[in-house]
Amino acid sequence: MATRLVPITLQNVRAVAALETAPHQQGLVAPNALTLAEAALYGEAAVCRAIEHDGVLVGFLAMAFEEGKPPWIWRLMVDHRRQGEGLGRASVALAVELAQAMRPDAVEVRLSHVVREGGPGAFYERLGFTPTGEFDEDGERVMRLPLSPR
Repeated sequence: MATRLVPITLQNVRAVAALETAPHQQGLVAPNALTLAEAALYGEAAVCRAIEHDGVLVGFLAMAFEEGKPPWIWRLMVDHRRQGEGLGRASVALAVELAQAMRPDAVEVRLSHVVREGGPGAFYERLGFTPTGEFDEDGERVMRLPLSPR
C-alpha cells in the first residue's frame, strides 16, 4: 500500500474538488475548491497536492511556505469514505517530508485547527504536535511539531 503526494493537474482537479469530509466534520476544513482558489492568489508560497493511495485520490493537502515563517500545514483532509485507514497519519508524514525538502533549515512545522468536539486536535497530538498557546486570526489553535535535524 503506497500513499503519496501528487500534483494537482487538469486531469485530477475535479476529483480533488469532489473529495469531502464526513457530515459531522463540516466546518473543520474549507472545501478543496476554495483552498485551490485561495492558493492561486498566494502564488509560490502555497503548495497544493492530492493525496493518492494505491492509485486512487483519497485526500488533499495544502501547505504554506511564507518567507520568514515555519512551513505550515494549511489544509489537510482525507475523504470521508477513506477515513480510519491510517491515511491521515501517512499524509501528515508526507507533509513533514515535503516541508523538510522545501525548507531544509526548518526547525518545526506548524498548523492550526478548529477547536470543537470531534475536531482534529487529539489526532495531531497523537502525531507529536503540541499547542503553542497561540490562536490564529480565525480563532484556530496553533500547534507545532519539532523537526529532527537533517
